[in-house]
Amino acid sequence: MPAVDAVALAKGEGWVRHPSTICMSANFHKCKNPGRCWVQLHLVSTLPSQTPAGAPRSPWFWTAIAVLALVLLALNLRTAVTNASSIFDLISVDLPLEGTTTGVLTMLPPVAFAIAGLITPWLLRRVRLELLIVVALAAIIAGHLLRGAAPNLPTLLGGSGIALLGMGIGNILLPPVVITYFRSRIPVMTSTYAIIVALGTMLPPLVAAPVALASGWRTSLSMWAIVAASAAVPWIVLLVRAQVRAARGHVPPTTGAVTLPDGTRAKPAKSIWRSKRAWALATTFAVSSMNAYCCFGWLPTILQERAGADTVAAAGYLSLFAAMGIPLSLATPLVIKHLGTTWPLITAAAGFALGYAGLIFAPTAAPVLWVVLIGFGQLIFPICLTLIGLRAAGQRGSAILSGFVQLVGYALAALAPLTVGVLATATGNWSISLGLLAVLTLGVIPLAPALAGTWKIEDEIQLAR
Repeated sequence: MPAVDAVALAKGEGWVRHPSTICMSANFHKCKNPGRCWVQLHLVSTLPSQTPAGAPRSPWFWTAIAVLALVLLALNLRTAVTNASSIFDLISVDLPLEGTTTGVLTMLPPVAFAIAGLITPWLLRRVRLELLIVVALAAIIAGHLLRGAAPNLPTLLGGSGIALLGMGIGNILLPPVVITYFRSRIPVMTSTYAIIVALGTMLPPLVAAPVALASGWRTSLSMWAIVAASAAVPWIVLLVRAQVRAARGHVPPTTGAVTLPDGTRAKPAKSIWRSKRAWALATTFAVSSMNAYCCFGWLPTILQERAGADTVAAAGYLSLFAAMGIPLSLATPLVIKHLGTTWPLITAAAGFALGYAGLIFAPTAAPVLWVVLIGFGQLIFPICLTLIGLRAAGQRGSAILSGFVQLVGYALAALAPLTVGVLATATGNWSISLGLLAVLTLGVIPLAPALAGTWKIEDEIQLAR
């Protein structure tokens, strides 16, 4: 390729002048003006994350917009998970929430997230990243409004499903967003959005009951649509900018697919389902999700029955559990930099197990300590999210790995809350259920070493970069 082409490509230009009147390479498409031939490279993906090292950085304004968009998106990815469980008693005044319905509502988040893990990589191959995020936020807004206006249980469940599916798509797209906009800062930006996700998990149960008592449970559920609408604004701005840049020829219209010289889309030569390292990461993520959703659904009840906590104290314990994710996410980049991932994962798994053991053998002795230990186990979650970003070389690879990990993880996690509840009902106490969670959590220990190193998922599945 002539030097002028390389220079123009390094500047991020989609079209470059070819000095010859005839394009000799099959990688070029010549224009219809002989003697003034302009050609476009299709071999190199033009995703922002894959621009050559010499490319100019985006202006600070657009970087700030991207940071704001990432933060607001992350803030909306758990609001429908934790804002209803603390006001079930108020909802049941208008809508009869029986044990089965409550169990279904508890199972919905991981089920919706697993479905999102299945469909999102497929969608990203066909739709621009920014557009897919805007669609996901629209689903979240619609779901919140449906939940708040629900005249019956099917509508409540349907609205919850729509909102949670949008949140699941957002979950899958967070790693590709980091790779696309913040490629040189993957650990820091992953930690940032993990902190915001934890904050978005902690806030809803804190404000749900006061708002429901003051303005009704419908307002308490539907008000989160405003937060989702505010998140859509910067993403619409980024979408418009990307489309304008594509129209001007700065970058061609791109999706998450990598285009080969013959114009076809690159496909993995090996299924990710056959990657042992991908399975190790997915199983570790599944353990984290199992524990999280069991705690979101049952921790207040467990503390009420075993530790004698009242309703307010039980809600406070749940918020403490959720709040633990914030400092842990903040510390994750430093932890990975200085300690790697193996020992932190093993230590976090031990925290889960010790906390459950405390609730089994001495529930009233130190309930705060047991909740803190269980909360410390959440360190597994930001480590897994960071690994999804670090173990992918590009947007497509991160989408495939993120989709697989969250599909498997949330599919397995969907079974945990129901299984734990059924065991507790059948045995008449929570000891067996807590013991089962402790044993499953210790399964992270033999998996942790497989996640170490500098491997890339593209090499694992033989996907062109």
